Amino acid sequence: MAEQCPRTLALSALSDGQLPPRRLRALRAHIDHCAACEEMLRELEMLRSRLQVLPQERLGFDLGAVIEARIRAPSRPSRTARRPGLRWLLFPLGGAAALTLGLHLGSTLLRSAAGDMPEGPAMLTMAVFDPIPPGNLFPVLKSDLSENGFR
Repeated sequence: MAEQCPRTLALSALSDGQLPPRRLRALRAHIDHCAACEEMLRELEMLRSRLQVLPQERLGFDLGAVIEARIRAPSRPSRTARRPGLRWLLFPLGGAAALTLGLHLGSTLLRSAAGDMPEGPAMLTMAVFDPIPPGNLFPVLKSDLSENGFR
């Protein structure tokens, strides 16, 4: 009988007394023969009785009136709407800052080729993009390599 059992919503409506008489008779007839639905209805009625015992909270004011007053109130202009002259400056200034930063960072990559870097060990500027990060392998001189190139 499980496939013919009513939904929990119908049992809840029965518990609340919100079913039409014809549907009420059909549901009562089903509950008389189905232990699972009878247990579910008993649990719903017990939950309803426990919820009715709880104290009712009052707001102290009409929330609907407050919401309606806010909807009907004239809207205030926002701060950005009052200063439209400064807003257009944001995009060119941001673009100029990005371009300047990009040129500066790009020039630091090219300085090693131009000879601006001090004498010392050879530095690989773009080594961080190698498949093997720098420092993960022990440096080996070419004279120490065997025939296949490995130690």
